[in-house]
Amino acid sequence: MRMVTVFSLFAVAVTIAGCSGSQPPVTDNAPVVGAVPVAEGNAPIVAVDADAEGNTLIPAQYPVCDQGAEILAYLESGNNNGDPELDRVFASYVGVPAPQARALAGQWIEACDEQQIEIEMAKAAAQAEAAASSAEARRESAVTAERTRSCAAIGGEADHDGDLCRAPAAAGEDCRFAWVYFTAEGTIDQESYDNEMEWGGGCFPS
Repeated sequence: MRMVTVFSLFAVAVTIAGCSGSQPPVTDNAPVVGAVPVAEGNAPIVAVDADAEGNTLIPAQYPVCDQGAEILAYLESGNNNGDPELDRVFASYVGVPAPQARALAGQWIEACDEQQIEIEMAKAAAQAEAAASSAEARRESAVTAERTRSCAAIGGEADHDGDLCRAPAAAGEDCRFAWVYFTAEGTIDQESYDNEMEWGGGCFPS
């Protein structure tokens, strides 16, 4: 069995021990182990662990958090069944009364579920950000292509850095400051084009 320990477990354990009158030593090295994400497509389940007397724990929302029975067995016997994480996290609480053991296991399940929710939310946010970035890149590419097309249609040369449709170089030195604007969609701004055609001295051949 692979144990998954959440960041808040040490604080939870101290609280429970305080209620029973047995304070464990506080060190600077509180147990911290990262939670394992739920495998893609592995939907949350509801599973209920129980101790030897049949007292049930809170239901685990995720398979990775369904470790209550193993925690209870360890707290009762101290046998880690080959999993050193049990010793690292729960060694100070072996032999606590059954109510405290169930409370500790229940708090661990709750904290594990909360961490899994945070992992899923972070994953969803990253996917949404990636999708938005991809959509924006496609839009920019489409706008750039439209600027090139619409500027060429009036005989100009698209300046993508300046977001302008400039008069062609062949129009001569007098037309090097002649340009028209694009719309947000990349088409030629009609008012800008009309003004240029009226006052620009025919720098655009179309």
